[in-house]
Amino acid sequence: MDTCLADSPPDSDTLQKEGAIIGKIIIERVDVFDPRVEGEENRLFKFINLLHLETHESVIRRELLFKEGDPYVKSRVEESARNLRNLHFLHTARIEPIAYHDGVADLKVYTQDAWTAKAGVNIGRKGGMNTFKMGLEDENFLGLGKKLSVEQFKGIENSGTLFRYYDNQLLGTKWKLISKYETNTDGQFIITNISYPFFSLDSRKFFQTEVSRGIPSYRSPPATSTRDLRIRPSF
Repeated sequence: MDTCLADSPPDSDTLQKEGAIIGKIIIERVDVFDPRVEGEENRLFKFINLLHLETHESVIRRELLFKEGDPYVKSRVEESARNLRNLHFLHTARIEPIAYHDGVADLKVYTQDAWTAKAGVNIGRKGGMNTFKMGLEDENFLGLGKKLSVEQFKGIENSGTLFRYYDNQLLGTKWKLISKYETNTDGQFIITNISYPFFSLDSRKFFQTEVSRGIPSYRSPPATSTRDLRIRPSF
């Protein structure tokens, strides 16, 4: 019987060479502060953790390029770890084998959340007029990995409210959604971008389409009318 203790599993090269099959995938999620780490177990950090919603396990699993029962492929495991580390709402991420028995490798995916809620206020004066901008943003809204922000602004020429929404896993898939909606003194502006990106090195499919309408406050009006609906696909 080919058995390896949990504290000394083979390395990735060996697992791939021996044709290991992926067994259990254990997700270990850690909050912003880890109470097991010296210096992070105090009351203040515990209180901050209480204010924060941990990233859902399903969000982590959907970023993996492998599943239970797949052959162990080192490049896919490493790329999955890189994809996780590229998420702004994760402070760190790693994937490592924790046990090997009868040709089956159990893996642990370790992630630690980052603090993602932000607030800001900017007050100034230009052209004899007061200007301000204030906003709220969360890059991991409700622990779902979605970015949501709202901004209120008042400038020299116009004022209004801007909403932004970014979904890295639209409806639990690899599709991505970026949407902005703005209402200002010139009217309304909305832009929606849906894409299927190259999510791995061996991906062969890419799609992107963008729909917009209106005039945003942060750029000059386009040549087309504000009532024009523009659709721009790309493959």
